[in-house]
Amino acid sequence: MGHFEHMMRALLPPLVVALLVTGCGDVPPLEQTIDAAGQDAPYPDLVAKEPLLAQGAEAAITPDDYAELQGRADALNARAAALPPDGFGADVPGVDKVQPAQLSPEEEQALRDRIERLRARAAALRQSQGDG
Repeated sequence: MGHFEHMMRALLPPLVVALLVTGCGDVPPLEQTIDAAGQDAPYPDLVAKEPLLAQGAEAAITPDDYAELQGRADALNARAAALPPDGFGADVPGVDKVQPAQLSPEEEQALRDRIERLRARAAALRQSQGDG
Protein backbone atom coordinates (compact mmCIF):
# COMPACT_ATOMS: atom_id res chain seq x y z
CA MET A 1 0.00 0.00 0.00
CA GLY A 2 1.45 3.37 -1.03
CA HIS A 3 1.79 6.49 1.04
CA PHE A 4 -1.21 8.16 -0.64
CA GLU A 5 -3.54 5.25 0.05
CA HIS A 6 -2.41 5.06 3.67
CA MET A 7 -2.98 8.79 4.12
CA MET A 8 -6.45 8.57 2.53
CA ARG A 9 -7.45 5.73 4.85
CA ALA A 10 -6.31 7.76 7.84
CA LEU A 11 -8.16 10.92 6.77
CA LEU A 12 -11.40 9.36 5.54
CA PRO A 13 -13.15 8.74 8.92
CA PRO A 14 -12.50 12.25 10.33
CA LEU A 15 -13.58 13.76 7.01
CA VAL A 16 -16.86 11.82 7.02
CA VAL A 17 -17.55 12.85 10.64
CA ALA A 18 -16.80 16.50 9.83
CA LEU A 19 -19.18 16.45 6.88
CA LEU A 20 -21.95 14.86 8.93
CA VAL A 21 -21.55 17.35 11.79
CA THR A 22 -21.67 20.37 9.48
CA GLY A 23 -25.05 19.23 8.21
CA CYS A 24 -26.51 19.30 11.72
CA GLY A 25 -26.64 23.09 12.08
CA ASP A 26 -29.85 25.04 11.53
CA VAL A 27 -29.44 27.65 8.85
CA PRO A 28 -32.14 30.34 8.99
CA PRO A 29 -34.06 30.86 5.78
CA LEU A 30 -32.84 33.84 3.79
CA GLU A 31 -36.24 35.50 4.04
CA GLN A 32 -35.83 35.79 7.83
CA THR A 33 -32.51 37.64 7.63
CA ILE A 34 -33.85 40.64 5.68
CA ASP A 35 -36.33 43.04 7.27
CA ALA A 36 -39.57 44.02 5.55
CA ALA A 37 -38.18 47.34 4.30
CA GLY A 38 -35.25 45.53 2.70
CA GLN A 39 -37.51 42.98 1.07
CA ASP A 40 -39.77 45.70 -0.35
CA ALA A 41 -36.91 47.94 -1.51
CA PRO A 42 -36.29 48.21 -5.24
CA TYR A 43 -33.08 46.88 -6.69
CA PRO A 44 -30.34 49.51 -6.79
CA ASP A 45 -29.44 51.09 -10.10
CA LEU A 46 -26.32 49.66 -11.67
CA VAL A 47 -23.73 52.30 -12.47
CA ALA A 48 -20.31 52.29 -14.06
CA LYS A 49 -17.44 52.15 -11.60
CA GLU A 50 -15.30 54.81 -13.29
CA PRO A 51 -17.29 57.84 -12.01
CA LEU A 52 -17.22 56.40 -8.50
CA LEU A 53 -13.47 55.86 -8.66
CA ALA A 54 -13.02 59.41 -9.97
CA GLN A 55 -14.95 60.77 -6.99
CA GLY A 56 -12.64 58.85 -4.67
CA ALA A 57 -9.59 60.32 -6.36
CA GLU A 58 -11.01 63.84 -5.97
CA ALA A 59 -11.59 63.26 -2.25
CA ALA A 60 -8.00 62.22 -1.57
CA ILE A 61 -5.87 64.30 0.78
CA THR A 62 -3.61 66.61 -1.19
CA PRO A 63 -0.41 68.37 -0.14
CA ASP A 64 -2.48 71.58 0.14
CA ASP A 65 -4.52 69.89 2.85
CA TYR A 66 -1.32 69.31 4.81
CA ALA A 67 -0.97 73.01 5.67
CA GLU A 68 -4.51 73.12 7.04
CA LEU A 69 -4.01 69.92 9.04
CA GLN A 70 -0.68 71.18 10.36
CA GLY A 71 -2.34 74.42 11.44
CA ARG A 72 -5.05 72.53 13.27
CA ALA A 73 -2.44 70.30 14.94
CA ASP A 74 -0.43 73.35 16.02
CA ALA A 75 -3.56 74.95 17.51
CA LEU A 76 -4.36 71.75 19.42
CA ASN A 77 -0.78 71.51 20.67
CA ALA A 78 -0.96 75.12 21.86
CA ARG A 79 -4.20 74.37 23.72
CA ALA A 80 -2.63 71.29 25.27
CA ALA A 81 0.41 73.28 26.38
CA ALA A 82 -1.89 75.78 28.11
CA LEU A 83 -3.52 73.08 30.24
CA PRO A 84 -2.46 72.83 33.86
CA PRO A 85 0.26 70.21 34.35
CA ASP A 86 -1.56 68.53 37.25
CA GLY A 87 -4.62 67.56 35.19
CA PHE A 88 -7.95 68.82 33.96
CA GLY A 89 -10.30 70.45 36.40
CA ALA A 90 -7.68 71.01 39.06
CA ASP A 91 -9.27 74.37 39.88
CA VAL A 92 -12.86 73.07 39.90
CA PRO A 93 -14.20 72.03 43.32
CA GLY A 94 -15.15 68.38 43.53
CA VAL A 95 -13.23 67.43 40.39
CA ASP A 96 -10.08 65.44 40.84
CA LYS A 97 -7.39 64.78 38.31
CA VAL A 98 -8.74 62.97 35.26
CA GLN A 99 -7.45 59.42 35.04
CA PRO A 100 -6.23 58.11 31.71
CA ALA A 101 -8.42 55.51 30.04
CA GLN A 102 -7.61 51.92 30.87
CA LEU A 103 -6.93 50.13 27.59
CA SER A 104 -6.44 46.46 27.02
CA PRO A 105 -3.03 45.50 25.59
CA GLU A 106 -4.73 44.83 22.22
CA GLU A 107 -6.42 48.26 22.22
CA GLU A 108 -3.17 49.95 23.20
CA GLN A 109 -1.25 48.17 20.44
CA ALA A 110 -3.95 49.06 17.89
CA LEU A 111 -3.70 52.69 18.98
CA ARG A 112 0.10 52.64 18.70
CA ASP A 113 -0.16 51.08 15.23
CA ARG A 114 -2.62 53.79 14.16
CA ILE A 115 -0.28 56.50 15.47
CA GLU A 116 2.60 55.05 13.47
CA ARG A 117 0.48 54.90 10.30
CA LEU A 118 -0.58 58.53 10.79
CA ARG A 119 3.02 59.59 11.37
CA ALA A 120 4.11 57.81 8.20
CA ARG A 121 1.27 59.46 6.27
CA ALA A 122 2.23 62.89 7.63
CA ALA A 123 5.86 62.28 6.66
CA ALA A 124 4.79 61.28 3.15
CA LEU A 125 2.67 64.44 2.87
CA ARG A 126 5.60 66.57 4.06
CA GLN A 127 7.84 64.83 1.54
CA SER A 128 5.41 65.35 -1.33
CA GLN A 129 4.92 68.99 -0.34
CA GLY A 130 8.69 69.48 -0.43
CA ASP A 131 8.89 67.83 -3.86
CA GLY A 132 6.08 69.97 -5.31
